[in-house]
Amino acid sequence: MNTNARNSPPLFSAADSVSPGGKSPDKPVHVLVVDDEVAIRQVICAMLVSLGHRAYTAQDGVEAMRLISAADSPKYDILLTDFRMPGLLGDELARRFREAFPKAGIIVMSGESPQIPALPRCEFLSKPFHAGALEARVRAVLHNGSGEAGG
Repeated sequence: MNTNARNSPPLFSAADSVSPGGKSPDKPVHVLVVDDEVAIRQVICAMLVSLGHRAYTAQDGVEAMRLISAADSPKYDILLTDFRMPGLLGDELARRFREAFPKAGIIVMSGESPQIPALPRCEFLSKPFHAGALEARVRAVLHNGSGEAGG
């Protein structure tokens, strides 16, 4: 599966549904999913699509930074990142993402209990999780913002 979101539509999308965050289909929630395990990325993206969101993927923090800094990158509303990954840990990725998208939400996920970055609109999601828990965190970071997500 191609994990590059540049110059292409999202890998997963639900174009005709309304997201739980209350955004209409003409303004979908764009979620960048970062995890070094492909199966986990696929399951999370399937969950997000079932919730009415658009999902983009990166296999690690380095690839995510390339996507985030690309001139043609989408205006991400949420970063959903694993905490422990090779190269760039999730907390550092979250800080860099926040610089690029100051109003966006961040969800850090882990099977452990990591230190979560002290950033506004940042939530923790313990692995494993179900779609209901993911939806709750997505709603939390969208509704804890200043009304409009994105940078």
